Formats: sequence, structure tokens, C-alpha cells
Amino acid sequence: MKSILFVNPEDKFLDKKGDRLPLGLALLDSYCKKLGYNSKLIDLNHDNEEYLFENLKNNYDYVCFSVSTPNYFDCIKLAKKIRELYPNIKLIAGGNHITDMPTEKTSNETFDHLVVGDGEEAIKKILGGDETKLIISKPIEDLDALPFPDYDNLNMGKYDMDLNGKKAVVMVTSRGCVFSCVYCGSAKIKKWRARSPENIIKEMRLLYDKFDIRGFYFGDDIFTFKFDRVLKLCNLITENFPKKDITWRCTTRANLLTQELCYSIRNAGCDIVSLGLESGNDEVLKKMEKYMTVDIQRKGVEMCHKAGIKVKGFFIIGLPGETWETAIDTINFARSLNLEYADAYILTPYPSTPLWEDPEKYGIQIMKPENSDWSKYFQVGKGGEYYVNIDHSNLNEDQLRELLKKFKDEVKVGGLTYK
Repeated sequence: MKSILFVNPEDKFLDKKGDRLPLGLALLDSYCKKLGYNSKLIDLNHDNEEYLFENLKNNYDYVCFSVSTPNYFDCIKLAKKIRELYPNIKLIAGGNHITDMPTEKTSNETFDHLVVGDGEEAIKKILGGDETKLIISKPIEDLDALPFPDYDNLNMGKYDMDLNGKKAVVMVTSRGCVFSCVYCGSAKIKKWRARSPENIIKEMRLLYDKFDIRGFYFGDDIFTFKFDRVLKLCNLITENFPKKDITWRCTTRANLLTQELCYSIRNAGCDIVSLGLESGNDEVLKKMEKYMTVDIQRKGVEMCHKAGIKVKGFFIIGLPGETWETAIDTINFARSLNLEYADAYILTPYPSTPLWEDPEKYGIQIMKPENSDWSKYFQVGKGGEYYVNIDHSNLNEDQLRELLKKFKDEVKVGGLTYK
């Protein structure tokens, strides 16, 4: 029987790390077990490298990394160390950064297999003997057919996420995004697929009964994309769980809300909705191809508030076409919404996004890795540290930082209330 070890790298750039289960790898781990392979997941946010290398003595055939842009070089360093000590182990890399930059020279020199897109079918091919270097997966259609994470063997006590004092986990109920915002990599996989409400409830019930989970964060990009699905899920939640016993949260877009929907999700236990509002200027929203207006965004926030739902708004300083005046529009807009929580970031273009592929079109220049380390490609790091990775046509670095500070000084800024 072939064996595979999944490795979640340490999130060194975060103040708070390891409170969330590495869901993508946990799903792959359980999928491999379903196929009959020996599989294990090690999370280096909790386990150290000594523990990892002790496990490697168990003669694993494959080691698979989840690679994000900020942790890329850490993954490369660790993979090379494994290669040196265990040259017969095949090394696999997947995750956002590999999907976005599959032809990167260092990746091709370091790993035996590179996975682009959903990992399940690619891992199945590799464990079945496929020796292809680059495997591009088609989006999985039937998400209900995938097993839940193997919670029994994931040491759930290590993860201390909570919502309003309730022990919580992240769940994903859909994959993909049909929208094409120029700063976002999610649009690369435009096909949206979703789990059924019944399947979601089955997993929630398992977590509720067996692990005392009372909080759920639905980490979908556009959770409310299909109203009927969400309304049915809300009905099932109210039928299956005592009223006010669970709390849940989600992320969506302001134009994917109705007043009826807001009332329904609030009645089913949703206390906070996160909205990517980005800008308070219609011209900037148009240039970022969000297909949104300031008025629609304001209405979305108002509908949530009317239903008793708190709102966290996310904003970006330095978007295409941004000027000092449009950034002030954003600050004034954010302040006028009476958001319970808000956060703002300086624009950070990521690989494969339209901004990355054609920055000149959008009036920016990007400091790419020949000038800057991949580890600096995050929106906020330890102690609130920011790196500015762009040269903006209208705003210099000092102005971008000043505008960000002004936002944080004048708008009620705060994180969600999970640890």
C-alpha cells in the first residue's frame, strides 16, 4: 500500500497562527484514506520539524506540500532538506501559489509533481503511478461525493478557533468564483460548484455531536451566490439545532444579498457577514472590474443591519485609478456605514491575477521576486507590518501608508471575534 504524508507549512508571517485546521490538506488526507492509501497530515503550526522528520522514518512514498505565496521559500527549503535525507520520496506541491505559477523554475527543480487546481483527482493519478510532472485538474463537479476531513485523527483539541466563546471550525461549502475582480486569484477557477444543504448539515451534525463544535465559519468566496441553496440550508439549520445554540459567519458580495435572505440567515444563527467593499468610489470600482456600485454596497450593509447582522467590511488602498481624493472617498464611505468591524490593506497584486499579468494596463508596476522576496507577499503580518509591493502611478509609498493610517485612525477597525 502506498503512503503519503501531507505537510502544512508554518505560517511564520502571522501574529495568530494555527487556530484553524488546514482544511485543504485535511480534505486530501481523508480522500486518500477513502481510496485505501496510508495517509497522515502534519501541521507545522503545531508540530515541529523534528516531529516531521521522525515521521519520515516510516518510509512514506510521497510528501505533499500546500504552498501559498508567502510560505513558498519555506516550502522549498523544507523540500530540499527532505530530498537530501530521503532521496526516494516523491515530492508533490499544490496550493494557490503552484496553481498561479506552475512553470516557476525553482518549483520544477524541487518537486516531482506540481498540481494545478483541485487536488483530489491529481493526487489519485499520482498515487496510481502517473509520473507526469505538471497535472492540471478539472474542477470537481460533485462535491458531495468527497469525504469529510478525518476529524478523528486530526487532534481537534489543537485548534482553538472560537466564535463568541463557542468552539468553532472553518467549513467550505462551495468552490470557485464567477466574478473577475482584477486583484483576486479566485477568478482563475470561474466554475462555481456547491455542496448540497443536506451534505453540509451532515458534517455540521458530526462536528456538533462528536467534537462539541458550536461555531462555523463558512469560508466560501461567495457563500450566498445561490439564494435557494442558502435558504434551504437555513431551514435545515433551524430544524436540526436548538435555537441560538450555534453561531455562524460567512463572506459574500453586497449584490448577492436580499432582505429576505438577510432575515433568514440571521434567524438561522448568522451573526456576522464579511463583505469585500474595497472602495467608496464608483470609478475605482469600475476599473477593478468588480461590477458593483457604492449604492449597491451601502444597500447590502443596510440590509444586514436591518436584519440584526453585524458587518465586517474589507477595503483596499491603492487600487487601479486610485488618487488621494478617491481614497478619501473610501475612508468617508467606510465611516458612514457604521460597520461593526472593518479592515483595510494596501493593494498587493498576486500571481496570475489580471493586475499581475498586465500591471501597466492598471497604472501600476509590481516589485516582483527579482526585486522582492515572495515572503513579503502578504497583506498584513506580525504586529500589523505591511510591505508595499507596487509602484502606483498616482500615489507613492509614503502616501499609500499615510492613507492606510488615516483609514485606521478614522474608521472603526477591528478583527472578527475568533481567537
